[in-house]
Amino acid sequence: MSSPTDSQHRSGPRGLVAIVLVLLGGLGYLGRDFVLPGETSSSGTSTADRSTRTTRADEGERAILDAFAAKRSNLLVEVRGRVKRKLADDTKGSPHQKWILELTSGHTVLVAHNLDLAPRVPIEAGDELLVRGEYEYSREGGVLHWTHDDPARKHPGGWVELRGKRYE
Repeated sequence: MSSPTDSQHRSGPRGLVAIVLVLLGGLGYLGRDFVLPGETSSSGTSTADRSTRTTRADEGERAILDAFAAKRSNLLVEVRGRVKRKLADDTKGSPHQKWILELTSGHTVLVAHNLDLAPRVPIEAGDELLVRGEYEYSREGGVLHWTHDDPARKHPGGWVELRGKRYE
């Protein structure tokens, strides 16, 4: 019976551990790239200095565009956009503040912000917002809801950020 070669030793449990550690280290590095515009990364670099880097909002917009094309829903995203149009509040059931958010790609989504669970956002057409919520597909472009904390703590919380102030 022959003895294992050096390459067989490296591909055993120790080799697997090394691969996992390298992958985890890479994931940790990737996580540092997802810093919101205006924030400072762990390296102390402002994202204004790293305009070619990907932000969570960029990833969120890409995810919405993919989900819209595939008609998928239930996607937690963070996106940046401009208020295209304010809409009348939905007062049936739990009241919701509503507006159309235009993403940088030109794609639009309806934002439904629950006023029973979060304060009203003082938006005007043209305001730039950062929104975290759950995307639901619709033929018109989709809906972002859950833009507030979940009092039961069973659903990831969302928020709307306007001029540096968060409404959640």
